[in-house]
Amino acid sequence: MENEELDLGLPKVGTKLIVTDFDGKAKAIIETMKVDTIPFNLISIEYTQLDMGTDIEPLQKWKKAHWDFLQVQLKIQQKTYWLFVRDIKPFGQKTININNVYKK
Repeated sequence: MENEELDLGLPKVGTKLIVTDFDGKAKAIIETMKVDTIPFNLISIEYTQLDMGTDIEPLQKWKKAHWDFLQVQLKIQQKTYWLFVRDIKPFGQKTININNVYKK
């Protein structure tokens, strides 16, 4: 499944984030220089060590965390599709506010 299908929004090259201390004073600027997409099954141990901040089973931890997230996103997409199909009227579509559907 493509990132766009899950509506996750890839980071944009050139985006800048300001890192502040606890007093709100700017301490650093982080700029996105490059964005890569890598298939789930090709993630490297080196990347997962960096992303997870540990060298203790980083690949397993990374895959579990991201798999859990993706499963939730897929369930939401399936529910959204079901709601869309269920609410189609003969002469048009009913507008659905998805934000209200998922509130507990």
